Amino acid sequence: MYEPLKLNQGLGFGGGKIVELYMFFQLIINGLVAGSIYALTAFGFTIVYGTMRFFNLAHGSAYMIGAYLTYAFLTKLGLGLPAAIACASVSTMLIMLAFDRVLFQPFRDRHAHGWVVAICSFAVGLLVEPILSLIFGTDILSIRQAETPIRYVFKGIMITRNQVVVLVASIILMILLSLFLKRTRFGKAMRATANDPEMADAIGINVNSVFRMSMALGAVLAGAAGALVSLEIDMDPMMGHSALLKAIVASILGGIGNISGAMFGGFFLGIVENIGIWKIPSNWKDGISLAIMMGFIVLKPWVKHHR
Repeated sequence: MYEPLKLNQGLGFGGGKIVELYMFFQLIINGLVAGSIYALTAFGFTIVYGTMRFFNLAHGSAYMIGAYLTYAFLTKLGLGLPAAIACASVSTMLIMLAFDRVLFQPFRDRHAHGWVVAICSFAVGLLVEPILSLIFGTDILSIRQAETPIRYVFKGIMITRNQVVVLVASIILMILLSLFLKRTRFGKAMRATANDPEMADAIGINVNSVFRMSMALGAVLAGAAGALVSLEIDMDPMMGHSALLKAIVASILGGIGNISGAMFGGFFLGIVENIGIWKIPSNWKDGISLAIMMGFIVLKPWVKHHR
């Protein structure tokens, strides 16, 4: 997602070890920015899984829709950046709620297994890609400026204005959603439904409303992540696949259904990926994610057994 900036020129001090030290700090910053997007995406993914008990394989499509709608609102309708991101996130939510109402809810009403709904969500993902390609074309799109202005520089360690926006906005959104889940009645209803849907229904909680709210929150977060990442990377109709992979890996690292764990997993994944591509080509980034996931799956039972 983010390429490490080269720090071997213009640093004003000598020594390869010092250069590598500052390169390491640069990669940590890049990893935090990338990790904030991964955490935001994983947050939405794990809300849906934790409440509705199915892997929403259309989550990456919501991320992609958010990115493309941000492009449309900015370049076609001429909205300002904050308004474009907000409109893209809300529009993504409405689109995913429509899919939920038409495709997912009938299966839930028949008490279908979660994997049936997951397969249906996979079909939604396959449907969204050609639709976006038909509307926007298959060419790579971008809303980035040719030269992104540097706002903060410390001894050659750089962070751009867009990266600050991505990091701060992602953290604010996650804090607000965490407070919503912990402090509001609807958030408590969501947590009760996640713990025991049948008991929640027995005590008068409208489980279907909770499911719709979970889908809405997951879609808003995915759409916002796509909108924010469009400030930093180019858009293409395949970008949702990588986003879905990061969301799944971060959720597994943090514990499936564990919201705070998903956020930690996202930041951890972003940092490890960016450090990993220091010495290997950046196109191996998704491979790093898969390796981390497989290693975690293999080692976690072993660690529990030897405690």
